[in-house]
Amino acid sequence: MKTQLHRILAIDDTPANLLALDGLLSNEFDLQFATSGPAGIALALKCPPDLILLDVMMPGIDGYETFKLLAAQPMLKAIPVVFVTALNDFDAEVAGLSLGAADFITKPINATIARQRIRNLIERKREQDALQQALQEKVALLKEVHHRVKNNLQVITSLLRMEGKGSEHSHTQAVLNDMQGRIRAMALLHESIYQNGTFAWVDLASYLKKVATQVFVALAVSPSHIRLHLQLDELQVSLDQAMPCGMLVSELISNAFKHGFPGGRSGEVCIELRPLEDGAMWQLRVSDNGIGLPENFEWAVQHSLGLQLASSLAGQMGGCLDVGPGATFTVQFKVEPTTLPT
Repeated sequence: MKTQLHRILAIDDTPANLLALDGLLSNEFDLQFATSGPAGIALALKCPPDLILLDVMMPGIDGYETFKLLAAQPMLKAIPVVFVTALNDFDAEVAGLSLGAADFITKPINATIARQRIRNLIERKREQDALQQALQEKVALLKEVHHRVKNNLQVITSLLRMEGKGSEHSHTQAVLNDMQGRIRAMALLHESIYQNGTFAWVDLASYLKKVATQVFVALAVSPSHIRLHLQLDELQVSLDQAMPCGMLVSELISNAFKHGFPGGRSGEVCIELRPLEDGAMWQLRVSDNGIGLPENFEWAVQHSLGLQLASSLAGQMGGCLDVGPGATFTVQFKVEPTTLPT
């Protein structure tokens, strides 16, 4: 079986130069020729080559302008371009390389050196294409994993909802509802990762906004009854910090609805995310203007799964839960590096 030759497109306004290139390279490469920039671009779009040899000095549209037009074409911008010129000029070489050319060859062309440079560039392009293909496959796989995790979590949420509806005990229904809220916060993170396609970090402000909005919807809270006020600065955090942060916000909002606004009382729940003055630490604060914390709050913390969980989640974020006046819960934490695990 005959091996397919790598395709080289040579663009030069002088037919004698193209004839010389044919004699130097045709025994190893499949050569195509064009005598102007526009003709070369049209030929490349019709049959994309593996590499382009581009003369610098051409009438009308010179090599530099032709390169810019090639780079503007999505189909052609990744093809390596080698400038070929009789100008033994440092500035001309710098100008070509600064545009993004892969190499610069001066005339008269040394056939041995030219062939080896072309081989190297084509091999490098082949390796880059293979890496890009592998990366795309890994991204698709990771997105599919997060998509399936989200779907499975939604199935679990549905099962818990069905179980709650079938129970006659209000305490059991409340416990199952709480579990649904925690699972929904986790599912939202996986949904955000799937939609954004970023795996090393999460836009925490956007994620917390989705979590808070979802809690309001799940608990059927009327905006005219209890308002949600968000003041969230942009912050990128790792998945390991985003998950407990989202669950913490979900937990604290749910507690506010349960205990802060009895008897149809109206009010506001505030969520704030901002950097501290030193810039190294960030602060997350959830507060409400309801009836405030009970006098036996310390005892309640010891006997409430939700508040114990909130304290544990704050620890997972790298901080500790601080309880302030009224019903204000604050966590100060340092942002972890947002790098992919190895």
